[in-house]
Amino acid sequence: MKVHIKALNSCIMRKQRIEEYVHFLKENGHELVPTATKADAVLVWSCAFRNDFREASLTEIDHLADAPSLKVLVGGCLPDIDPEALENRPGCISVPWRQDAQILEEIFGNQTRLDDCIKVFTEEQRCVDAAEHRKEHPKDDVTFHDQFIKAVISEGCNYNCAYCSEKLAFPEFKSMPLEQLVQDCKMQVEQTGVTDVMLMADSLGQYGMDIGLDLPALMDALKESIPNIRIALSNLNPIDILNFKDWFRKALTENLFLHLNLPMQSASDSVLKAMNRPYSAQDLEDVFELLAECSFVDFDTHLIVGFPTETEEDIKSSVDFCIRNKVRYVLLSQYMEASKAPSAKLLPKVSVEERQERIDWATRRLQDEGIICNSDGSSISKERIKRLFMEKRDNVTG
Repeated sequence: MKVHIKALNSCIMRKQRIEEYVHFLKENGHELVPTATKADAVLVWSCAFRNDFREASLTEIDHLADAPSLKVLVGGCLPDIDPEALENRPGCISVPWRQDAQILEEIFGNQTRLDDCIKVFTEEQRCVDAAEHRKEHPKDDVTFHDQFIKAVISEGCNYNCAYCSEKLAFPEFKSMPLEQLVQDCKMQVEQTGVTDVMLMADSLGQYGMDIGLDLPALMDALKESIPNIRIALSNLNPIDILNFKDWFRKALTENLFLHLNLPMQSASDSVLKAMNRPYSAQDLEDVFELLAECSFVDFDTHLIVGFPTETEEDIKSSVDFCIRNKVRYVLLSQYMEASKAPSAKLLPKVSVEERQERIDWATRRLQDEGIICNSDGSSISKERIKRLFMEKRDNVTG
């Protein structure tokens, strides 16, 4: 069978699973083709972590489903976050992440099982400067992350944040083997000469808890194997800095880190409690005080805007916190309700109109302070969606 894989994932970590699909299909005798027009089947990795990406995924799925002879399989996070959307599209085969091996083996054969295929832990650096690369190659979907060697160190999450739609899709928490991660990162460094490595996970700070290790142990092993390594951490829950405070203070002092992504989601105690985040506003103050003490400034954060129970004063507190602590980049995500997430039951709700007004206000306030700001519907997001979706679209209907 001729198969085209349509990677619509805005989350850069999912490239790991997509590469495993590639190995699985080839091992079972299928031909990978570069476009949907040449395919008998298209395997779509959908994205639904935010409304704009969810709608773009559905639009692309509908476009592919217009081709009557094309088998369309939809994997990624959409099948679990919004299963009803796929039920209303009878021409599509839903492939929930936790069941992908079973479903794909039924359709494409199990001469080689998905779980027995090559495991992909790392990806090479794709560019030195993402912004400059996009100027020269505007159709390439490269982001800040692509300036690093990337290593996915675990998947799944054991935190229970009330809003998390993505956890509905995640598989069970699993840490990747430390020895294999170190070996693969060292191989990438030796092959390319690049020593900037980004560690990535759905919940980075929980690495190792299932195998008797922890995140500092992994980073110590990387430092020992690659003495001149510089590390960036993506998706680090702020509480994990406090959980390993002494280790982080030493690493920050030794200039180990190039960048830290610390998605705090809110700086309001009442909202953090409603979100079931594992820290308080004072904990956040302690985290950013540590960064200031160590003169570390290369960090960014995420805020969810319009979470149920949030007031205007709550969002003001969060924005003021970002300004006071000199955050360089803030991703503002409008709260997206997933019917199966605990937050769906929380009241009072913030209307869509009010959420957008708060996004607009927060964007202006942050930008006035010189902070780079991205949000649903912003020019940055629109350009990313264009690169991911529109510029890769095939004329499947002829």
